[in-house]
Amino acid sequence: MKILQPDDDTLIIVAKLIENGEIVIIPTETVYGIACDAFCVGAVKRVYALKGRAAEKRISWLVASADIARDYADVPPEAETWLGGNSTVVFNLRGGEGTQGFRIPAHEFTLRLLRSLRRPIACTSANRSGESPTVNAADAARVFGASVAAIVDGGECEVGTASRVVDFSSGECKILR
Repeated sequence: MKILQPDDDTLIIVAKLIENGEIVIIPTETVYGIACDAFCVGAVKRVYALKGRAAEKRISWLVASADIARDYADVPPEAETWLGGNSTVVFNLRGGEGTQGFRIPAHEFTLRLLRSLRRPIACTSANRSGESPTVNAADAARVFGASVAAIVDGGECEVGTASRVVDFSSGECKILR
């Protein structure tokens, strides 16, 4: 495991790690997240195992824009304002494949990473299930250490608590958390 600074070289390294099915820890404005390619089933399973997360609890997808979320889900126009910042928004997936939470993080490095990948990454708070989320790279390293390929040190998280969860899957706005 490497702790990396959020620079251009790190952006390239972390994007390649994700593309190769590796697990990384990245900063967001809310808390640090343990992340992988949203479509790499093996990596997503490893995230569940590392966290000790129940299989029935979905992992949110980080995206760079509402347009990318629309590629995968039905995003009503009134829900777009909820996507930015510290809200995870649940939408119906296209093709009737259930629901999925999406979020556009307000962290410069992580947004640049998402723009370079041009696809969602699965990301959940970097903590063991039932424990407090980590808000800096040192705490994330203590929890996951050598279990991840890299940790990006983006400093202390501004918000320090997990994102709000808003559900639009029924056609109405429901705040779940």
